Amino acid sequence: MPLPRHVLGGFAPAPWAKSGTFFGDHSAFVFRLEPELQVFNATGINTNFQWCGVGNSQLVNGLGFGGAQGAAGQFGLLLDVSMDRGMSRPIATFGSPCLASQQLFQVGVVEAWLLQAPEEEDVPATTTNGTVMDRMASDRAFMSLAGVGTDHSAGLRQQRPEDDL
Repeated sequence: MPLPRHVLGGFAPAPWAKSGTFFGDHSAFVFRLEPELQVFNATGINTNFQWCGVGNSQLVNGLGFGGAQGAAGQFGLLLDVSMDRGMSRPIATFGSPCLASQQLFQVGVVEAWLLQAPEEEDVPATTTNGTVMDRMASDRAFMSLAGVGTDHSAGLRQQRPEDDL
């Protein structure tokens, strides 16, 4: 009989970075979407929110949420470095039970989402360097290569005297 399908994950408020210690903050959480929606927020009992171990010989390698310092293999959710296998155990960091049907499991699909505000471009609203034809030259060239649009202004510019210098 096949095992029931489980969809589970975590929210990582801090950027993932190779580390031999836990990091992140109290806005981290773990969740289960299937078979039933459940969200487990940080309890405040410890600060073992995120783990990213790579190339360790003594420490756990993989991406993890929640854990017991010094207790190898005790994570609320852990994906090993191959992302083929996972582990979920009851953990005090989030007050969560095992999120899967078994503590050790095979991973079927991994999704990663980046949630952040869009970056603002450092482009001044008005530029005095050149004309629109100068500022948009690379965009027009790219569009031309892609076969989109035509360069209606090609050949319209009279040569500027300073171009002869």
